[in-house]
Amino acid sequence: MSTKSGQVQVGRVDWWEEHGDEVKVRDLKTGVVREGDRIARHVEFQLRLYGLLAVEARPGKRVRLFVDHEGTEELPWGDAEEAETRAQVAAIRRDLPSGQVVDPTAVAQVGEACRWCDVRHHCVRYRTEAPRLWTTTDLGFVPPQDIAGDITEAVLQKDPTTVRLRDLGGRHVTIAALQALHGDFWLLPPTTQLWFFGLEPRGSTKDPDGRYRHPTNFRELAMGPGERPAWRLRVLRGL
Repeated sequence: MSTKSGQVQVGRVDWWEEHGDEVKVRDLKTGVVREGDRIARHVEFQLRLYGLLAVEARPGKRVRLFVDHEGTEELPWGDAEEAETRAQVAAIRRDLPSGQVVDPTAVAQVGEACRWCDVRHHCVRYRTEAPRLWTTTDLGFVPPQDIAGDITEAVLQKDPTTVRLRDLGGRHVTIAALQALHGDFWLLPPTTQLWFFGLEPRGSTKDPDGRYRHPTNFRELAMGPGERPAWRLRVLRGL
C-alpha cells in the first residue's frame, strides 16, 4: 500500500487457489522478473507479502507461492521466510509511521532496489549518489541503467538521434537511437545537463575481470537482432 497524489494504492493478488488444506497464490508477470540466477528481490518480497496475507486469512493451511512469467516458478515459503518477511514489514513500519510525514532523504537507501524503482528520478538521494555507482566496479549489484551529464558537443541536425555527454562521473558517454518525441537535442547548446532514466546498454557491462562496469554507450531503440527497446525511458533536463 502506498500513497500517490493523496490516493491510496492497494495491491491485489492475481490468483488465489484453495484445495483442502493448501492455499496457492500466484502472481502473473509480463516484465523482467529475474536478477541473474534468482527471482528479483522486489518480486520475491511482493509474493512474500501475499504469503503473510494467506497465513492470516487461512491459519493452519499450507501456503505456496508462485510467479508466472516465461514459465512457472515456486518461491520458498516456510517458517524462516515468514519470520524474515514479518521483520521486514516491521522495519518499514518503523521508518514510515502511520499518519506522519517523513523526510524521504532520511529513509531512502541507494542500492540494488533502485533498479526496480519507478520513482527514482524524483529521489534526491539517488540522484546525488548515482555518479558514484557509475564509476565503482565492485558494487556487488547492478544499478539502474541511467546516466546524466553535460552535452559535450552540439548534436548535428542530420543525426538528431544521438547525444554525447560528459557524465557526472567524468566519463565520455554516447546515447544513440533516441526517439524524436524526447525533443530536438541538436538544438541544445553544449553544457546543457540531461538525465536519462531507464536506458539499455550497448555492448558488455563487464570488465575484463568479470565485474560489473557501468556502460559508456547506451541506446533507446533496438539497434540489432535480439535487442529490446528501453520501454520506460525518461529524459529530464537540468535536475
